[in-house]
Amino acid sequence: MKSDNFYQIMIVNVSSVPPNLLPKKKNRRAFSVRNIWRLRYRVYALIVVLVLVFFLHSGEKDIPENISVSGFGYYISQENVLASKVDRKNDTFAFGDSIDLKVEPVEAQTIIINGEKVTFYDKTGRIITEKLKRDAGFDLGFIFSQPFVDLGVPISITSEELKEFEDSVVANEIKDDTPKSLDELIPPTTGSSQFRNLLMYDKYKIRVPLIYTSFTDVFNTNPDGSINFGSARDASSVDSPVQRKLQDGIVHLAYTPQPGELGNSYIIGHSSNYSYVQSRYNSVFKPIEQRSQPGEEFVIYDRYGRELRFRVFEAIKISDSDVAKAYEKFPDKRVVTLQTSILGIRNGRWEATHRWLTRGELVI
Repeated sequence: MKSDNFYQIMIVNVSSVPPNLLPKKKNRRAFSVRNIWRLRYRVYALIVVLVLVFFLHSGEKDIPENISVSGFGYYISQENVLASKVDRKNDTFAFGDSIDLKVEPVEAQTIIINGEKVTFYDKTGRIITEKLKRDAGFDLGFIFSQPFVDLGVPISITSEELKEFEDSVVANEIKDDTPKSLDELIPPTTGSSQFRNLLMYDKYKIRVPLIYTSFTDVFNTNPDGSINFGSARDASSVDSPVQRKLQDGIVHLAYTPQPGELGNSYIIGHSSNYSYVQSRYNSVFKPIEQRSQPGEEFVIYDRYGRELRFRVFEAIKISDSDVAKAYEKFPDKRVVTLQTSILGIRNGRWEATHRWLTRGELVI
């Protein structure tokens, strides 16, 4: 067995070795094609990093009032403060259906009931709200018609529906029970903010355009062009109007109140999507999925640029079939529900088996 002295002898003091016996050092600066070829993988990696940085940062610039640029070769513009797709892969994306539906102006109407004047300040909104309750089963709050007018979103109320409403009011002596609108609570001001139709959730660094749907996006139409509230469109297809709009941001569902109005305003966004669907918003709500908590706050800039701040009071996971919980009524609150789907394995494949709901109440 070797002693410790053996290993001590093997330790050589380099400084005591004559210079002519030391190995010659290679000149690392010498030009060599072989050395450059060995560095090719580093060059490839650098190119990949530069490309990824371009795609990540080209879409994260400050969003000005009317335009947002994305790194996937298309852009979002806002006409009449309504975010809509202008160009994607040389395909013009038309808002809503090809049916030309009129946008009814908001006009007050006075009806005499037993000698008493009853003034309906939003007759169109009242008709829509009642038809949603009766035909579609949605009762999440009063659907004011003024936002549809401001946003240029088509709505259709026929003369027959107007007559039916007027007759019903007189026959049942219905008084106007329209709740106080957000405009009465927080008067709209123009130019108050550089942002419009935008959601910001600072804790999770979410900043995403808010897209509005029309009734023709979610319901089928009758031959006369009126909305068939009893016949919902399939929103699961990638080519459906709702799914197309989700490529541009998060989507407000037209059959719920606008953000800030009394009731449950419902907004949906992706946490995942099919790999072949190109959009920077495919996982926009992923950061809050099963993470958001009561006490947090998010902000929505509405169609006028008003800053509406919402404080989270509920964050829950529900089954995808629990419609009653998803569309819960909040008759005395001004609530926004942010919903995203949670994937799970069902029938041997990945499906959206649950929903994550983040609910906030308007902070006045």
